[in-house]
Amino acid sequence: MKKTLLAAIMVPTLFVASQSFADEGDGPTPINVNGGVVQFSGSIVNSPCSISTGTQSQTVELGQYRAADFKNIGDTSPATGFNITLKDCSVDSYSNVAVSFNGNAASNDTLAVEGGADGVGIQIVKDGKALAVNGNGSTDPTDLIEGADNNIYFQAQYVSIASTVTAGAANAVADFILHYK
Repeated sequence: MKKTLLAAIMVPTLFVASQSFADEGDGPTPINVNGGVVQFSGSIVNSPCSISTGTQSQTVELGQYRAADFKNIGDTSPATGFNITLKDCSVDSYSNVAVSFNGNAASNDTLAVEGGADGVGIQIVKDGKALAVNGNGSTDPTDLIEGADNNIYFQAQYVSIASTVTAGAANAVADFILHYK
């Protein structure tokens, strides 16, 4: 009886043990699948400040408005705030900075929109004044503070540039350039 019981226990144990040492070739053939792309970007700069990662490339959500809200040329949507943050500034050589914007301009101070809407553009505003968006002109200089985040505040708004505004996506892109003095 003891031999039968011992044999009954050992046979399944040997079977399980042999399964754990099976050749790798006994299973499915390994496969490699391209899973996607990881893109890295950045730059090494020779400037008095670095730009905060959160404000270097950003999307400003202007919201959704009815075409009927723009009755006259020059009518604007409520403005949406955004900022550019400069950090780790050294003011040894340069003590202030001005900012200029450059994009596909509908006029000197209005970005042309893409996506379907017509008769409307986007303005970038600082201190109540629409800024040039064609690379000509810049903000007044902002004094830099060493050892602190230097936030430069702006607003963006839709503006009607024609007597009739048609509905559709209204998107634009502008690069910004920092002018240290």
